[in-house]
Amino acid sequence: MPLVAQVVSGKAFDTDIALSRSEADAVVAAGYQAVCRYGPLPGNEPGWDFTAHELTNNTDAGLVVWMVQHPRRPENNILSDQTGQQDAEHLVTYAKLVGYVAPDRTCKITLTLDMEGVKNPGALTSFAHAKRWATVVLTAGYKVLIYLGYACGLTAAQCDALVALTATIPGCTADDVAFWCDAADPKERPAPTRGLAAKQHVQTTICGFGADPDDILQPVIFGLSKAPPEDVEPHGDPPGEPHINPTTP
Repeated sequence: MPLVAQVVSGKAFDTDIALSRSEADAVVAAGYQAVCRYGPLPGNEPGWDFTAHELTNNTDAGLVVWMVQHPRRPENNILSDQTGQQDAEHLVTYAKLVGYVAPDRTCKITLTLDMEGVKNPGALTSFAHAKRWATVVLTAGYKVLIYLGYACGLTAAQCDALVALTATIPGCTADDVAFWCDAADPKERPAPTRGLAAKQHVQTTICGFGADPDDILQPVIFGLSKAPPEDVEPHGDPPGEPHINPTTP
């Protein structure tokens, strides 16, 4: 069954656990509709990261899937324009490798930048990283979601500047950059003018594995899902043709 771009809505969660088909079926039965899964940084082994096989498992079970890139460990999380370029290029390449590509470029899907634990916040460091990352991802035809965690290294004004960046990239709109707050009180994080598209909650156990539930607040995050089955006529006649009973005179 082909995949389609689908807006993320309803109950969602994010996890660093690779879901088996039975786990994907279980979370759907529990009422979840979407999952966010991880892609690697340059030089990292994929490990439990999202794969093409898992994309099939999740979408066949009925989940909408979107992607986020791992952040660096806090002790190594030194950011720059160069890291933004390298990280974004690596994630876009990996996303394409596992089939996380919008089937129709008129409806984009989302890649997420995880901004947390930044060791060197500043306009020429963390903001430069986020701006370059967003530029590469937007230019590649994806939407951008910025995760605002602890020590995210961004201000509210810099978040707004990331939205304004869309005006400089052909084919982009302001809805192509959105924001996702971690499990903290949003008052402790930057407050973008456009508000939050998603709000994370503290980690819990969902169907036997660790995950973070997420509230979806704006219909601007898009992932991949299985295409709905085409409508089928209730009989064997060609579409639009009346059913003719051969015994009718």
